[in-house]
Amino acid sequence: MARTYNNKESDVTMVPRNDRGEYIKVCRLTPEGNQLESIDIRNYYTSDRDGKVYPTQKGVRIHSEMLVETVVAILHACTDEELNAIWEQVAAPEEES
Repeated sequence: MARTYNNKESDVTMVPRNDRGEYIKVCRLTPEGNQLESIDIRNYYTSDRDGKVYPTQKGVRIHSEMLVETVVAILHACTDEELNAIWEQVAAPEEES
């Protein structure tokens, strides 16, 4: 059964993976009804046919009740250099679009 979500464009981040038009998209999914909110992290590609960006099947959805524990586990897996880079980006003011 398909689920219906309301996605706000401001909740979406596209991170470039390479120079071939591949991205990692991170967004918060807010379901209609009584499902849990979640974060979806998915690979996207740019089609050679029409130049549009499409999702692949590769990705992960993390329900909001598991989000803190999952992020903490990811941080524990990071090296000291990666953690320093993360904290620098978190502390930096957001760039104007």
